[in-house]
Amino acid sequence: MLDRGGPPEGKILDELAMAALVVEAVSRLRAPDGAVRTPKSKEILRSIPKGTVLCQKAGGGGGYGNPFRRPAVKVAGEVRNGFISVEAARRDYGVVIDPTTLAIDEDATRSLRRGAA
Repeated sequence: MLDRGGPPEGKILDELAMAALVVEAVSRLRAPDGAVRTPKSKEILRSIPKGTVLCQKAGGGGGYGNPFRRPAVKVAGEVRNGFISVEAARRDYGVVIDPTTLAIDEDATRSLRRGAA
């Protein structure tokens, strides 16, 4: 996968770099006695001792498209489900939500989104 025809810096990740990225997306189990175990991908774990801590490291995404174009009803659902706050809905998605009723303020949302365009 490495492009050998041009400068190597930052052009294309080679297989080794890709493998390193994949290794970073791992889960580890730390048992109460301090033992650490790294399960294989899709491994079914049985007999996990009570008090074991799961630590998972994985990449996150930045989403797709302009967040101000996300349907307001979906943003409101994320607020109701506790995924984002009323403040984040306004700041990040341009959706104004009443903090008491969690209803969308359609006029304020339209105005806020129009001002951001």
